[in-house]
Amino acid sequence: MARTPDIKTLVSVVADGLLQREREPAVIEKLVAAGVPPSEAPTIYRRVKAACQQGVQAVVTDGLSAPNGPPQDPLLAEAFRVGQANMRSAIRTPWTRRPIAVLGAALVLAAIIWFLLR
Repeated sequence: MARTPDIKTLVSVVADGLLQREREPAVIEKLVAAGVPPSEAPTIYRRVKAACQQGVQAVVTDGLSAPNGPPQDPLLAEAFRVGQANMRSAIRTPWTRRPIAVLGAALVLAAIIWFLLR
């Protein structure tokens, strides 16, 4: 009896593949290794990829591209949420790094001024 792959595992395989810019055949192989039947893996890959992209687009358009929210299918809904989370993280990351960079630059500048005025 074949094991049933976990929804989060399948979405993670596809989302990680997209983030790492892996080629479609490589991601499909990973889906098969996770327990997806080989005949269904390409379809699942394309559906999950599209749902991830819809989640990203929903963040960019502030929900206008998905007025009804995530898809009803649990697999696609999880992919949609992962796409949203990845996009929100990508948007938030530069803003969280900026204060650290400014503080570091200020400390370096203060040290240079201190050495010059001594």
